[in-house]
Amino acid sequence: MTDTVYSYFEKLNTYPGQDSLIPIWERTWKARGWKTVLLGLEDAKKNPLHDQYMTSVNQIPSINPRNYENSCYRRHLAMAMLKDGGLMTDYDVINMSFTPDQMPPFQDHLETLDKDGIICAAFGNNKAWGAWVNELGNHVDQTGNAYVSDMTIFLLGKPVSHGQCIGVFNEGWEKAPLVHFNNYHCMRDRPGMDRVALMESFINTGKILPPL
Repeated sequence: MTDTVYSYFEKLNTYPGQDSLIPIWERTWKARGWKTVLLGLEDAKKNPLHDQYMTSVNQIPSINPRNYENSCYRRHLAMAMLKDGGLMTDYDVINMSFTPDQMPPFQDHLETLDKDGIICAAFGNNKAWGAWVNELGNHVDQTGNAYVSDMTIFLLGKPVSHGQCIGVFNEGWEKAPLVHFNNYHCMRDRPGMDRVALMESFINTGKILPPL
């Protein structure tokens, strides 16, 4: 059983204020018995594949700012350096009731806690993270789509999804053990509102703030 959860953060001028989400992530996970570890750029650069890998993933098209997209890809390098593998979540995934004893065992392939199969709460052993880094580093886009990311590539593999994490405003999210306050759904359903305020409202009252 693991009782440690990881996340990854690089301070980017492209999206100021993102670091304000991290204390909420840490607080909600620690309250459910987890140890939290925040990884960063220096952890990713420790991976000997860093330069070669980043050269490759820079060829994958994206509609997002390149520095943001690169940080998303780099986080997997940091996870692949962990001897025993681990669980990595986005720092906008808050923990409402998910305890370490509920964690599925690590496998040789990446799985996810997310109901929709996205990589916001992925886990696996060292072999799984290494294989995933290799897959990303060798990915050649053949879709012709403008938007390709580690998330869309992950979904191509039809990952095992355990369903404990649900994106905010999606069906069943209010009773989910883990809630992903992702930027897309927050902007779609509460345009112009601060994600910190939305998170705190839900954590403290069980309700979400109404639209402006």
